[in-house]
Amino acid sequence: MAAGGAGSDVACWGALVLAAAVAAGGAAWKIQLDKVSERDKQIAAMREASSWTLPETIKNLKNASAEINASLKSRADQQLLEGRVAELQQENNTLDEKLKVATVELSEANKKYLRLKSKLQGAAKQPVTVELSEGQSEDVIPGLAALAVEIIYPRSRVKGTFSGQPFEGRAGERLSYKVAGMNCTVFIKTISRDNTILSTACDG
Repeated sequence: MAAGGAGSDVACWGALVLAAAVAAGGAAWKIQLDKVSERDKQIAAMREASSWTLPETIKNLKNASAEINASLKSRADQQLLEGRVAELQQENNTLDEKLKVATVELSEANKKYLRLKSKLQGAAKQPVTVELSEGQSEDVIPGLAALAVEIIYPRSRVKGTFSGQPFEGRAGERLSYKVAGMNCTVFIKTISRDNTILSTACDG
């Protein structure tokens, strides 16, 4: 009975060892299968890579690089253009300010001119009568027009200048001139041996 029990124990132990051995062998087998699967994937990837057309790939890469460089150059040109536009805008603003100042100054100068013109016209409208001998002159419109006598032909004619413009005439004649945009006349009143009497007047 004891011998039978011992034999049974040995048999059970042997079965356990066999089962363990089978289990261990199964695990090792699974590891090998995984390695084979991984190797197949690597081979497939290598085959796919080998199917590339290398010249076409290089060409595509060059085209992409050219597009990137063109884009970068375009951006750089745009930045330069934006900078130039900003400079021109600043220059334009400066010119605008100068133009405003010049416009104000011109307006003031024009007002002064109109006041002076009005004053001169007012003065010029008043007849001025002078008696002059040869070689004499008179500032009949102050700062603007002088009347000068050069030669007196006794009881005949008188020759001279008015505001730099020559004149010559007999007693009783009226001579017309333009002075600073005004219509002026020189009236020869009398001519004697030694002198002449002249009268000037202007209108606006």
